[in-house]
Order: sequence, then structure tokens, then C-alpha cells
Amino acid sequence: MIGWVALVLSLQGYLAEASGSGSSGSSATSGIFGVGMSVMALGVCYMQLFMPQPAGFGQQGTGTGAPGAVPA
Repeated sequence: MIGWVALVLSLQGYLAEASGSGSSGSSATSGIFGVGMSVMALGVCYMQLFMPQPAGFGQQGTGTGAPGAVPA
């Protein structure tokens, strides 16, 4: 939810900068940069939907866990 709010606010800030001044200086670059960063953050948040992990990934141990119990 926070990611979507960040996207809306950065888009609103970019549109306010674009319509506020007639010159295209460094202020327009910072606005489009903010929009791009928030789109990229949303993409990272939803990456698991588009590129899921393989079925057997992460199920095998690394050998760093505690040893098994010794039978009595």
C-alpha cells in the first residue's frame, strides 16, 4: 500500500513541476526520476508474481544446522 501511495505522490509532484514552469531544467529531471524510482520499487515488491521461485528451491539444507538427536 505504501508503494502505491509513493507512486501516486511522485506522479502528482512530477505533474505539478511540469505544468508549473515553462523551462525544462533540472527540476523536470528530478520529478521523472522520482516516478521511475517508485515504479521500480513497485516492480521489486511484485516480482514474485511474475518470476516465481522454482519448486524445489530452498528445500535442501546448507549443512550449517544443528546435528540430529542421538538415539538413547
